Amino acid sequence: MNKFFKSILRTAGISYLLSVAINMLYYAIRVQPASSDYGHVMPLALVGAVYLNIILFIMSLPVLFLNDPKFMRNTAMRLILYFSGPVAFLIGVLSAGLQERDFEFYIITAVIYLIVHSVSYKKLVAKTV
Repeated sequence: MNKFFKSILRTAGISYLLSVAINMLYYAIRVQPASSDYGHVMPLALVGAVYLNIILFIMSLPVLFLNDPKFMRNTAMRLILYFSGPVAFLIGVLSAGLQERDFEFYIITAVIYLIVHSVSYKKLVAKTV
């Protein structure tokens, strides 16, 4: 497996764990502070985070084009290939007109993925370039 594929797999895994934890924390603080019944929310959060992170992972696959040295040397192309998928997903979420609860879950997951993806990018560029 090449380093770029490992990087986006690691990003998806870390993002999944963080998005479930932060979404559940958000739900506990903002949405349902009086009730402690999380039995119906936890499975939805787990499955929803899986689906969203799979979508984000697939949208991050253009990173694999960075195996070509000419793309890796070109900073603008490297940024476009690395961040276009997650940023497009974030723009889609912002413009989709989702219901409030869905919007919050999607946006939290997308921002977490983008942050983890950015940290991964910084580490990858520090090693490669």
